[in-house]
Parts: sequence; C-alpha cells; structure tokens
Amino acid sequence: MNAQARLGQILRQSMDVLLHPSIHTFRRYAVRASDSDALTYVAIAAFIVTLLGVVASGGGMDAIGLLFAIINALFGFYLFAGVMYFIARQFGGSGEFITVVYLFALFYAPILVLTWLVLVAVRFIPGAAIASLPLYFLGFVLQAFYAYQAIQAGMYLRRKRDALIAVLVGLVVLWVIERILSGATFI
Repeated sequence: MNAQARLGQILRQSMDVLLHPSIHTFRRYAVRASDSDALTYVAIAAFIVTLLGVVASGGGMDAIGLLFAIINALFGFYLFAGVMYFIARQFGGSGEFITVVYLFALFYAPILVLTWLVLVAVRFIPGAAIASLPLYFLGFVLQAFYAYQAIQAGMYLRRKRDALIAVLVGLVVLWVIERILSGATFI
C-alpha cells in the first residue's frame, strides 16, 4: 500500500476513534499498528501546528526553526506515549510500545491540529483571546479521555484504575517536561 493510501486509512481510523470512542474501537486498530505510520501521521500534524503557530504569531520561521519545532512536537508525543506505556507495564500491561504509539497517534494528531486551528481562529477574533486557555484545557482533557481508552486497549489492562493512574501520571510528567522545556514557572 502506498503512503497516500496509508495516510487515508489512518485518517479514517482517526475519525472512527474520535466519533466512536471505546476500548473496542481502539482494539480493532491495534492489530494494524505501524510505528512508521504513526511517526508520519504525527509529523504531518506537527508540521501543520508549526505553520499555524507561525501564522498566529505573525512572524516568520527559518528552516532550522521549523525542523526544531517538528522534532520538539514528535519528542513530546513519544514521551507522552512512552510514559503511559511504562506506567501501564508496571501494572501488568502486556501490550507492545508500537501498538500504544499507533493508537495514541490516532487521536493525538487530529486533536492537536483541531485545537490549534481553533486557537488561531480565536486569535483573530477581537476580544476572544480570553477563550484560549479554556480551549487549551479542553484539548488537554480530550487527550486524557482518549488516552485512557487507548492505554486500556493497547496494553490489555484489566482494571480501569490502572489505566487511569497511567494516564494521570503520564499527563503530569508531560506537563512538567513542557514547563522545563519552555522555561516557564510551575505556577
């Protein structure tokens, strides 16, 4: 199957996961897990988000800055999936890392792009800038909701509590690392 057909297949799977969120839906796509497809899908989303960031800031970006932004987004995604995979393994999860990465890509990429599209649109609406924080938070909550189901499906966790702990710890670790990389304070 060529790259364009695989990308179309991943887009259809993403829409199914987003519109019919369930452990069963995620498990259906777990057997098709491909690390290269997940990497490509998330890299395309990172590229789109980087371009949206350039548009929102009204500034330009050189090729090195663009490459750095994409690599940073990919690092964040793999860290997000990796931490949750590690925690789920501690609770007896038996899935493969490639499966978790693929399942996470199915929801992570579209939610990331949609969140940024809305944030950029809000930026150009007078007086709507106050909505950016709640929109960012909504994107964060959606990521957690889908991660909770994906980690159960991909790691075959029996207890929902274990999946919830994996997601919460993963999100906290991701938030701390984002604060460190951005040089921001923790408050």
